[in-house]
Amino acid sequence: MKNYDIMQLLGHSHNEIESLMVNSKVTLQVSFLKVIDFKQSMRGEQNQRLIEQMCTLKHPSIVPIRGVYVDAKNLYIVSDYIADSYQSLLNIEKVLSEAQLSLVIEKILQVLVYLHEKKIILNNLHPNNVFVSNNNDGDILITDVGLNQL
Repeated sequence: MKNYDIMQLLGHSHNEIESLMVNSKVTLQVSFLKVIDFKQSMRGEQNQRLIEQMCTLKHPSIVPIRGVYVDAKNLYIVSDYIADSYQSLLNIEKVLSEAQLSLVIEKILQVLVYLHEKKIILNNLHPNNVFVSNNNDGDILITDVGLNQL
């Protein structure tokens, strides 16, 4: 993790997960970092396979994982930072029209089909993990795919 500078603490949950905005010293790209307590999360080879599978996901509506690091204390997962051009479904300030909502639901269903084809069940789909484009084109991004299973 020496290749990243912490820019901002974004959140902390009850199960020892911290969310941080970081800046890569190498690429200068802003990324999102989840820090998961190693003792709470790791259950052997099952989690290693899950992390490897999560890293291979390639879908335009899934925020990709860019790196996974482990030390004696924590598991670190680096993913793309979601730009301000997206907002969480939970925090949308305006009501979506029926047509916009239909597009969002269609995109979510496309992601679910993609994941099910890969034998992945997304059981943490909730408004905090779904981000909608501010430009009303129905574009979405889903974060934390598979992380709740660690």
